[in-house]
This record gives sequence, C-alpha cells and structure tokens, in this order.
Amino acid sequence: MNSLTCVKLRFRLLVLLMGLLLPTVFIWGQSVTITGKVVDSNDEPLVGVSVLELGTTNGTVTDINGQFSIVVSN
Repeated sequence: MNSLTCVKLRFRLLVLLMGLLLPTVFIWGQSVTITGKVVDSNDEPLVGVSVLELGTTNGTVTDINGQFSIVVSN
C-alpha cells in the first residue's frame, strides 16, 4: 500500500468518525421547555413561587395564574 492510499484511507476514516460523533454534540446541546402550574391544597394558583432547575441557578417565577415556563438543559 503506497503512502497516497494510506493518506486517503485515513482521511476517509476521519470524515466517517466526524460524521458519527458530530450529531451527538448537537443532541447534548438541546434544551427542553417545562411548563406547569403551582397550586395550593385548595387548587388555588400560587403567585410568585420560585421554580428552579435542580442543581443550577436557572429559575423562574409563577405568574398571577400560578403558571410558569422554564427552559432546562436536556
């Protein structure tokens, strides 16, 4: 096998590996939006409740209807 053939083979292998690994980076980078409603024991909405993503400082506060929406990492 000559050196030009080895270089072409290595290049094709590199392109194949990049094609297989690159999509996983995009999957890890995705985020999810969580929505919900916070209510008390009488099913009344709770206003101004802090909703936090566990283990982060990412958070939001419920609105006048007790509803919230937060974007969290996958």
